[in-house]
Parts: sequence; C-alpha cells; structure tokens
Amino acid sequence: MTVLPAHVGRPDATMREVKGTAPRRVRMTRTLLLALAILALTVVTVFVTARAEAFHIYDLERAYVAEHPGNAPRGGVQMPIPPLTTLLIRSSGQVMVLGLSWLCFTGALCLLSLLLANGELRFGTCLTIVLWSWVPYAFRGLLQWVYMLVTRDPIYNPGLSGLVLDSAPLPLGTYTYAMPTTAQRTWAALLSRVDIYLFLHLAVFVRGIAGVTNWGRRRALMVGGAIWLVWLLASMAPGYFFQFFSRIRFW
Repeated sequence: MTVLPAHVGRPDATMREVKGTAPRRVRMTRTLLLALAILALTVVTVFVTARAEAFHIYDLERAYVAEHPGNAPRGGVQMPIPPLTTLLIRSSGQVMVLGLSWLCFTGALCLLSLLLANGELRFGTCLTIVLWSWVPYAFRGLLQWVYMLVTRDPIYNPGLSGLVLDSAPLPLGTYTYAMPTTAQRTWAALLSRVDIYLFLHLAVFVRGIAGVTNWGRRRALMVGGAIWLVWLLASMAPGYFFQFFSRIRFW
C-alpha cells in the first residue's frame, strides 16, 4: 500500500526502487500479493456481473409481464439464479486468461530484452513490470463491480464498443433483430478495449520498462506498443478462427 500511490504517479522511479533496494524476498512477496489481489478482484467481478445480469433479466421479464398480463408465468416472475458451477467455470476461465496474458507479456518482454539488450531483464523483473502495469485494470474492475453492486446494472458495452454495436439484451417480445456484421463485431471487439485504463496501463508498462533499463523512453515505447499490439491480435484470433469455420458447410 505504501508503494502503490508512488507507483501510479511515478512508475519509472518506483520500479527502479523496487528493483534496486528491496530484498529479493520482499520483491517476491509484493509480486505474489499483487497477483493474488488482481485475481481476487477478477473473480469478484465475475460474480457481481452475474448478479447484475440476473437483476437485468428479471427487470425485463417484469416489464414484459406488466405489458402482457396474460403471458405471466405460473407463480409469477422469478429471479433467475445462475448456477454456482457456471460461475466457478466462468471465474476459472477468466483467471486462466489473465494468467496467460501475464505470461505472454512477460515472455515477450524477456525475448525482446534478449534480442535488444543481451538479456538485461530477468523473468522476475519482467513479471513485476507486467503485474504493476495491470494495476489500472484492477482499479477498473473494482470500480465496475462497485457500480454494478449499487445500480444492479450490468456493463454490456465495455469501452467504446457501444458506439458501433449494442450488446445489451433486447426487451422481451422483440421480434425484429438485425444480426451484426463482421465489421461491426471487429470494431466492437477493438473498441471494447479502448478506455482511459488502457492508456494508463500502457503508460505504466512503458515507464516501468524505461525505469529498470537503459533503453530510453522511445525504445521502451516501441517495445511496449509492439507487445501490446501482438497480444491484441492474438486475443482476437480465436474469435475469427471459430467464426471462419462456422461458415463452412461440411454436409
């Protein structure tokens, strides 16, 4: 908690201090606690999102029944409760994706360090930089689940994706629905990652690299931007893969 405020304001200086003065055991403890805190926030966000979605569906059903009393279900509208198994599977998937993202960022940074600076950065240092750069995303998750707890309104259009595609469920009884095009899905997937926390993440990542190396801001910016771009393309590749094969008729 004493390192976090300084890290947000001056990540390069903080990374130099963490790398140079703190004992190895202290650095490992900080890294482990930070990773566990981010993973815990991720799991909590999954459960809170499921709760908000259940309330949203419940409100849609109540509004439909109020307009069409004859279609009311026997026993009235019931609150949909997501199964615990589904929530655990969803949480496990989010944790695995997050851990894989950390490993990809860390491995790419280590590889570029080996190619550009003869291995100046070690794996532990790279992992520390990556984890600290995820602090803005963790803060975003904290704000989101607090918002969903208070308003009971789920976030269906993260980032700027709502500008091109509205992913919120339609009211019950809506029979006109236009399937989104491939271009809309692509732009929505890209814009869903664009928010202020993305720029904070990149700023902390780049300044963290510059703080523990002699590369300079320009090279650190090029390395950080290249890693993030490759990660973005890799994260979107599975969707295009399944979408491509879904169009192929095998019979």
